[in-house]
Amino acid sequence: MMSRHYFQEFARRIQIRDVLSVGGDIKIPIPSVMPSPKNHMKNCRNHRLYFFSHAILLTVGLLVAMTIITGCSGLQKGVFMKDIQKHIPENTLLSAKTGQPVSYDDMLTDFSTAQIIYIGEVHTNPAHHQIQTDIIRDMKARYGDLDVGIEMVDTTYQPILDQWSEGALTPEIFREKVHWYANWRYPYDLYAAIFEFIQSEKIRLIGLNLPFHIPAKIAVGGIDSLMPDDARYLPAHINLDESSHRAYIESIFRHHNIRGRENFEYFYMAQCAWEDAMADTISKNLRQARLIVLIGNGHIFQKFGVPNRAFERTKAPFRTLYLLSSGGEADLNVADYVWITDDGRKTMPHNP
Repeated sequence: MMSRHYFQEFARRIQIRDVLSVGGDIKIPIPSVMPSPKNHMKNCRNHRLYFFSHAILLTVGLLVAMTIITGCSGLQKGVFMKDIQKHIPENTLLSAKTGQPVSYDDMLTDFSTAQIIYIGEVHTNPAHHQIQTDIIRDMKARYGDLDVGIEMVDTTYQPILDQWSEGALTPEIFREKVHWYANWRYPYDLYAAIFEFIQSEKIRLIGLNLPFHIPAKIAVGGIDSLMPDDARYLPAHINLDESSHRAYIESIFRHHNIRGRENFEYFYMAQCAWEDAMADTISKNLRQARLIVLIGNGHIFQKFGVPNRAFERTKAPFRTLYLLSSGGEADLNVADYVWITDDGRKTMPHNP
């Protein structure tokens, strides 16, 4: 059995004076009725009761502290925009042109002047896919005919995408036929509402990507290493000379540590082939209808990925919307519009 001295020493060590500081100016007062070790020990027949009663008091105090900290930090959720030196809270939509918040309706009105609208995403953030769904639905309701291009499926699956738009496939069969979890791999539920609306409205759906094994092959061996069966999917022109784009990709490359991908030139070739291929597919599928493109944020960052490469081919006016998860820092120049969203970690869906 533990000695009386053990419990007295434990009590001495856990005593909180008169306040508990939890960071900054936040302090929690401790009730003055908290019993002293001496008096409490006299009244406790069982030493363990003393131990647990103080442990409970300490636990309650810490839980209160955590609640206060969480509540206060919640007020600070958002992103610090470096170029305008402001903290922007979640659920704020900014115009890069003015640096000021704009309404959702004003953004959609501006979108009506563009033929191509790029909506970025962090692939795993459900909030981003909800925004994409809302924009597709609202643009369809306001302005009628539109197409949707997606990074998530490559060009070889276009017949399957056509069947989906025509209502000929169930979600289960669609996932199987596009080999969703062999190619894209992110939970289908993240995109389910988008696909359901597209099918319900019979919207033309366009796969934009290269077959997914090709960029990986380029990254380890360069473009010249491709066999003819793979090389035939590349566009006629791949721009390797955009200095700002190269610097951006190099900053990403420095954080990669994948065996066989140590050559930056090959890595950059893979990125450019990837983005020029999607730009080329956009140009070949652009028609009178407005095109909404759903794509990862990295491909529209400062427009020098897919948007500018598609513009070189089409000269069609476009807008970019960068969906930025809460936390960290950013600059307004990433896109025409920047929407600060929650980080999505609490609402990640399970695979169907």
